[in-house]
Amino acid sequence: MEQFVNLLDPKVRANPYPFYAELRRQRVCRVEPGGMWAIGGYDDIVAALKDPKTFSSSAWEDQMHPPWLEHNPLGKSLGVMDPPHHTRLRALISRAFSPTAIARMEAWTLPIAERLANAVVPRQQVDYTVDFATPMAAGVICNMLGLDERLAPKMRQWAEDLTGIPTGFHTPEQIARTRATVADLQKYLTEVLEARRKEPREDLVTDLLHSQEGDTSLRDEEIISTLFALVAAGFDTTTILLTNTTLLLARFPHEFERVRANPALIPQFVEEVLRYEPTGHYIFRRVTKDTEVGGTRIPAGAMAVLVNAAALRDERYFSNPDEFIIERQERTNMAFGHGMHYCIGSSLARMEARVATKALLQRIRSIRLDQEEIDWGFTLLGRGPTRLRLRLEPS
Repeated sequence: MEQFVNLLDPKVRANPYPFYAELRRQRVCRVEPGGMWAIGGYDDIVAALKDPKTFSSSAWEDQMHPPWLEHNPLGKSLGVMDPPHHTRLRALISRAFSPTAIARMEAWTLPIAERLANAVVPRQQVDYTVDFATPMAAGVICNMLGLDERLAPKMRQWAEDLTGIPTGFHTPEQIARTRATVADLQKYLTEVLEARRKEPREDLVTDLLHSQEGDTSLRDEEIISTLFALVAAGFDTTTILLTNTTLLLARFPHEFERVRANPALIPQFVEEVLRYEPTGHYIFRRVTKDTEVGGTRIPAGAMAVLVNAAALRDERYFSNPDEFIIERQERTNMAFGHGMHYCIGSSLARMEARVATKALLQRIRSIRLDQEEIDWGFTLLGRGPTRLRLRLEPS
């Protein structure tokens, strides 16, 4: 395989899976941007994620603080921390994502999904990403934070600017806009935090303010960093998950009919979407000492990219990994990471995908793609269609 494959190359983004298959065979190879060391085997990635002393999460902090951006709370969030700081922060934040909290969130997620489904289905020709996935992801986050849903368009811009920081390719205009986004979002979330301190509500901000573990509670800057991560990763990855789920409903008509006839299959369908077409493909780590993976030496200080989307099609763990199988028996899933950095919002994302899928299926008889090619988004955080044009036949 040619070394230094560019992960952001349009050809790779359009179909990365042949590259991932070769990566699994080689176990390690160099890739761009940045000459990173890519690792693709399931066992190798699990081993790396279980060894934070060698594979440090600080790599992401470096990515989030390019020279032109002096301050970015996202670079101080849970996902970029190693123990012991990570252990303390996760214990506090996880309380805000308890089963009780997720059930509360589902109660107001359902009306959002039903309202959007009622709006798009009668039109029959829709752009699902723009007309449904984006406003639903924004609506859920606004409700979580107790904000006005009219902020949805602004939130999309905030998320796009924040998730675009690690790509390394920025025009002067993008740099100026991203700096403004960080400053605006910091100011806005600080005001929200102060408002909830004076007048608590049943929302995530209030839960974070009241979260306590022993004598420890969250500092304001830790809450702000958590909310930055929610706006960036939560909005972006949820939009991608909703879009990918609906894309696969359209691509696999037989499975669409089965799930439509039996909504009890929706959770299994979503799980297979997460394996077959995961939202996030890459996990970044900084190698702290010389280490060997698959017979290849990776030097201390190097950036490693753990390609979890490659691991999710590892032939040693999944039978017929390139096939979409709803009743798949193998349930080992790395779509939300693994170990101590397993995504704290995974239950929320799954719930949103289930609710959105059910709301759509209840209202349509058929679904098919209304575009020849899929334009896949270009970020290092996630891979999903920028647009998804569909033809829907109402029930």
